[in-house]
Parts: sequence; structure tokens; C-alpha cells
Amino acid sequence: MGGFLSEAVIDMCSMSQLGNHMSEGQTYYDGLIGQGYTAEQAAEYTSQHFPDFAAAPAEAAPAEAAPAAEPMAAAPAEAAPMAAAPMAAAPAGAAPAAGGKSKMVALLLSFFLGYLGVDRFYLGYTGLGILKLLTVGGCGIWALIDFIMIALGKMTDADGNELV
Repeated sequence: MGGFLSEAVIDMCSMSQLGNHMSEGQTYYDGLIGQGYTAEQAAEYTSQHFPDFAAAPAEAAPAEAAPAAEPMAAAPAEAAPMAAAPMAAAPAGAAPAAGGKSKMVALLLSFFLGYLGVDRFYLGYTGLGILKLLTVGGCGIWALIDFIMIALGKMTDADGNELV
């Protein structure tokens, strides 16, 4: 009886992991469709990362007519071999990277907690955040300068990306 119960628990765990894997594949596929890839391209790219993936019907992204004066980007399959990253050639007008930091969040953190270096921690500057914390924001001067730089859009995150 105990052996049967442990096998059932193992089967349930493996099914749960398979379900998570399949939903991750579907999420990846839907994201590619949302970025403007065709269903065939999205299915091909997704099957490279999720071999057990079978495409479920996804909601099509709203089609936007591109101006005639703007040249169309080459399809990802034509631009690079299949070994390349599937999101290397995003369609024109795509949203900023998912890891982009919010300018408003950084500004609020700088205003309210800048003397503790929280704004620097948020932007990924851990070492400077610790230094700012230990000096109480450079006696307030450093905190004020950071606030002004964020407000004027002169501050980037640790990866060099502009604040969104």
C-alpha cells in the first residue's frame, strides 16, 4: 500500500512539473505572437526551447499597418540562422526590454529614501547604494544630486539602460 501511494505522489509531482513546463512554453509562444512573429515562426522557436510544446491557438496580436516609407525588418528566419536567439530581431516599435527600470519609481525612492541609498539599490548600483547608506546620502548632498539627475533623465540603471 505504501509503495502505491509513493508512486502516485511521484506521478502527481511529475505531472505538475510537466504542466508548468507546458504553460511556460505556451507563455513563450504567446509572447512571440504578441511581438509580431507568425504562428509558424513562433511554434518553431518555441519548440527549440520547449521540445514537448504543442501550440494551442493564441490570440493574434493586433495588426498595425506599417508606413510605406519605413522599410520592413527582415523576418528573423531570414536574418540569422536558427541557432540565433529568437528575439534578436524584434519588430519595429516594440516595447522596451522587460528589465527596464521605472523612472517614476526611481524618482520616488530617491525623494523619500535617497539618503539611505535605496534608489541606487533599485537601479542596480549595490556598491554605491551601500556607500550612500553609510554616508547618509553624502550628508544629503549626494541624495539631492541623484534626485535631480533622475528627474532630468540623466541617470541610467547599472546595465546602462535608460529609465522608462
